[in-house]
Amino acid sequence: MSEDGHGAPMYKLYHDVLGAEASSEVLAFALSRVSAFEASRTVGRDPRFADWRRSVVLFADKLRPVAPLIEGAVRSRLPEALAALGVAPFGDQRLELQLTAHGDGQYYHWHTDNGSPATHTRTVTFVYYFHAAPRRFSGGELVIHAPTDQRIIIEPRNDSLVFFASGTRHEVLPVRCPGGGFGDSRFTLNGWIHRRPERRPATYFDAKVLGKLAPVGASRLRSQALGPPQDASSGPLRSAPGAASAAETAMALGLLDLYGALWRRSDPVRRIDTVDALSGSDFFQNYYLRHRPVLIRGGLGSARSVRAWTPDALAERFGSERIEITARRDSDPEYEINFRATTTTITLRELVDRLRAEPKSNDFYLVARNDFFRNPAFLPLRREIGAPADIVDAESRLPGSVKLWIGPAGTVTPLHFDLHSILFAQMHGRKRFWLIPPFDAPKLYLHRRFYSAVNPEAPDLARFPRFAEAWVAEVDVFPEDLLFLPAGWFHGVRSLDVSISATFSNFRVPGGNHRLPLDRAGGSV
Repeated sequence: MSEDGHGAPMYKLYHDVLGAEASSEVLAFALSRVSAFEASRTVGRDPRFADWRRSVVLFADKLRPVAPLIEGAVRSRLPEALAALGVAPFGDQRLELQLTAHGDGQYYHWHTDNGSPATHTRTVTFVYYFHAAPRRFSGGELVIHAPTDQRIIIEPRNDSLVFFASGTRHEVLPVRCPGGGFGDSRFTLNGWIHRRPERRPATYFDAKVLGKLAPVGASRLRSQALGPPQDASSGPLRSAPGAASAAETAMALGLLDLYGALWRRSDPVRRIDTVDALSGSDFFQNYYLRHRPVLIRGGLGSARSVRAWTPDALAERFGSERIEITARRDSDPEYEINFRATTTTITLRELVDRLRAEPKSNDFYLVARNDFFRNPAFLPLRREIGAPADIVDAESRLPGSVKLWIGPAGTVTPLHFDLHSILFAQMHGRKRFWLIPPFDAPKLYLHRRFYSAVNPEAPDLARFPRFAEAWVAEVDVFPEDLLFLPAGWFHGVRSLDVSISATFSNFRVPGGNHRLPLDRAGGSV
């Protein structure tokens, strides 16, 4: 079985599942219910995706005659499939079922199966294939998209059953039925195994907590991390007017431990919410105001930035424009902290030429602090990004409200946090994020104000043993995706491909944007 880039198989496939007689009975049942099929629909997709799926479906309430057959086959193989997929056994295991027919020209574009509030408990997807013999259609292959950019193709073979994780990107390729009859279709009994819904605290972190940590709390954080301050050159921290008392610091640190314990109990799987669509009101109510990250798959939709932006295309339009980038990063391990010493000015075309010559490197990068949009010639590009207007103000002229990133595969942004929230948009290539909640700051060996001394991709647990206790979620972001990073959440990033990204920080939140109030507390961590 193909793997996901981390050694875990992407699917588990079985053949000769029900046997010829039972499989024929299922087909006969489907053909006898032709008038009961309904047009398929997607969950959580906005009107722009009305044509994303084309098929007809019989839902669970009409499948009672055949449901026991497939349910028995699925449940008898589920423990082995879970082990093969690397999914830990879980309780409840409610089964959801439907029967789907793909006729001539029908398909289902890439999607995941648990990307909305209504489907988030789907954990494992199963698909049982059956059809007339001999087969009267072509195409209809299941394509699983691995994080490595590999496309795994599974043939819709009669009487076969495949399992895969419901969060996996996959699609159904177009079907061709020359005869055009309903009985010629590609049929599946497909469905999902649900885990019991997990309850989370409505809010688990108050940004004001970190404000109480400085300056007394900063040294306490470092001592809790079982290591010396990483910024030895800065000298000892001194008290300041308005500094937190010992009792306030103890209370703040106790709250961090409490929030961490609650979070670990509520979400032991180490994942963030992933949705396929999100309205502005739902975003602010469920994520921004609750200080929770969320990945919005396909959130940019068919924006021009996704359709048309490549390094070469940008060079064709703006190649002579001068830009600032960071360079010579390989010569300075502290390149992020010593940012100003690494900057240089070149043309956009020179940057693209270097991307062609060095498609994998961490030595050069156009990053947010290079202020790409400070040049008015690039203002048309802001309008092409296509960020959701009910979440961020993409037209804002506030300095730094929209920023651009362009760089090769292999660029690394060290683990750090920001004082303000960010909506990250990916237009070209892929990036991998490591996200850690702010209440785990005592486990991250804070370094130079905003940074962790730990590399989340390959942590040195001999030097940083408490990092092993931190809650870390790994998230891959693809073109079209949006990722919300709340203020104070630690994140490290690696580009997996030549990449173009943007970040927004001017949210349309009632009452104005919120910042982590470290400076107001009289110190920093």
